[in-house]
Amino acid sequence: FCRNSLTKQQWAHTPDLYQGDAAVTSRGPHNYGPARRVAEKPFIIVYGTQGGSSSSSLLLQFAVYIANQFFATSDTLVPILEDDRISEKEYESNNLIIIGGPKENSKAGLFLTFLSNLTVDFEKSELSLGIGCDYRAPQTGILTLAPHGSQGLALLLMGLSTSGLEDVVKLATPTIPPMARSPFSNLLPDFVITGPETGLKGPGGFLNKNDTDNLQSIISN
Repeated sequence: FCRNSLTKQQWAHTPDLYQGDAAVTSRGPHNYGPARRVAEKPFIIVYGTQGGSSSSSLLLQFAVYIANQFFATSDTLVPILEDDRISEKEYESNNLIIIGGPKENSKAGLFLTFLSNLTVDFEKSELSLGIGCDYRAPQTGILTLAPHGSQGLALLLMGLSTSGLEDVVKLATPTIPPMARSPFSNLLPDFVITGPETGLKGPGGFLNKNDTDNLQSIISN
């Protein structure tokens, strides 16, 4: 459920997020969430280069930040590749962390096709999830798992603005130093929408937070 953006008082039902071929989207031990499971097999960070040099430079910084977090907390060396330079073999044989939406990252659009009830207009800075679950604050970020082939996972990090994307990237940050946890492992589910108050309130500032069942249907919290 989410707060109905039309009435501001009632709650709206969040529809099933994941759609598509059941052979791809059906869940099993190989593609269960939560978010941290993207790192339970070899994975690559793929950052977008389609938004111009300034955007590419920023997304690379985010990629390096996440890779450094994995190295610092779990001695994991993570390859970082540009979206237009990852080989077919690398793409198909690894889990992926995708940084940037379709406007910035050429690999993001494919995974969004599995999330047909999630409508994102990056030009207008609008995001909707079903009827009434609308988000228009520029500082809105999206973290979501998506199926990658029949045996893998992709973790998508996107934002309606740079600040929104930065908020979801910061979800990789250990929350209780010096007892550092591996990135994205501190109570993060399969799907999170961050908002303008996430930086201040932490999880209390999430606009939507969900897990999914074996059929990739939303279980709302």
